[in-house]
Amino acid sequence: MPNNLVLYQPEIPQNTGNIMRTCVGTNTVLHLIKPLGFSLDENHIKRSGANYVKDCEYYLYDSWEDFLSKNKGEFYYLTRYGHHSIYDVEASDPNKNYYFVLGKESSGIPYEILQENIDRCIRFPMTDKIRALNVSNCACVIVSEALRQQGFPGLDFEEPEILSVGYEKVMSFIDSSKKHEQFRFSMEKLFRKNEHVLDEKREQILANFSELSGTGSELYSSLSVADSKVEYIKLN
Repeated sequence: MPNNLVLYQPEIPQNTGNIMRTCVGTNTVLHLIKPLGFSLDENHIKRSGANYVKDCEYYLYDSWEDFLSKNKGEFYYLTRYGHHSIYDVEASDPNKNYYFVLGKESSGIPYEILQENIDRCIRFPMTDKIRALNVSNCACVIVSEALRQQGFPGLDFEEPEILSVGYEKVMSFIDSSKKHEQFRFSMEKLFRKNEHVLDEKREQILANFSELSGTGSELYSSLSVADSKVEYIKLN
């Protein structure tokens, strides 16, 4: 079952756009409770969502009561008034729906909702120099914690475009890159958990890279992948 982010009357389109992008990248469902402080077709939403908004699974509700009537599961409320920390979040059961509720930017989640669910209120530790963390940052942190407990199901641990290059392309890249005296990067990380590369080919690739050395340079190389160019930036 998916993780769920719930935005109670969000006011700033850029924050919601950022959260939509996080939802697309983490297979998280988004729930928006009206009234919204913006229109969902505003350019701010699209820019912040980096054109991923169309891929976001989201639902609109007329009120908090409307939302509750249509969704059941484990609820956590993110608020500066919480008495529990992120260590108290239990989100490891794959058979449960987890809902993480975030309030509006100006005033947070209404007090009456918090009072009814005080044992489920979570506060992120922070200094006394700020009132609250940015809501889109909070959304990313709490979803990442839930996914960590769940083992990041269905998510890529490596860049898909790199993994799709294939053995022959990589070997060609190795041969062409030997002229760069300052070139070095870790193939062990690149092919970690990569089922596309057989063990014996992995050893051959690593053996080639063990001959390369150098530090402190940037190398910009590209390989053709599915009729497109993928740029690789290697640091140190």
